[in-house]
Amino acid sequence: MEPFSAGVTPLGFVPIETSDTIVKNGYSADDLTCKGLNADLCDSADLIINMSGVPREDAFGNYSKVEDWLVDDPYHRDLKVYQRIFEDIETRIGELAERLRDGYVVEEKV
Repeated sequence: MEPFSAGVTPLGFVPIETSDTIVKNGYSADDLTCKGLNADLCDSADLIINMSGVPREDAFGNYSKVEDWLVDDPYHRDLKVYQRIFEDIETRIGELAERLRDGYVVEEKV
C-alpha cells in the first residue's frame, strides 16, 4: 500500500498548525507539501478518500473508487481542533486498514 495525499482545492501551502499537529503525534512532516489532485493521480489510485466536503459524484468523474469521509476543515481554527481532526482521521485510517485486510468495499457515505 502506498498512500498519497492531494487536494481537490489545495491551499498552496501547508499550514504550520498541520505540521505541528503531525509532529506532536509522532509522525514526520519533513516532506509534507501541498499538492493538487489531477487526472493521472486519480487514474493510478486504487482507492480515493475524499475529505473535501464535496460529494464524490460532484468532485470526481469516475467516483466508483472514491469514498467520502465527512471531516471538519481545521484551517483558521485552534490547535485543539487540529488535534481532534487528526485523531478522527487516524481512527478512520485504522478502520480502513481493517476493511482492506478483510476485502475492501467502498462505503456509500461515512
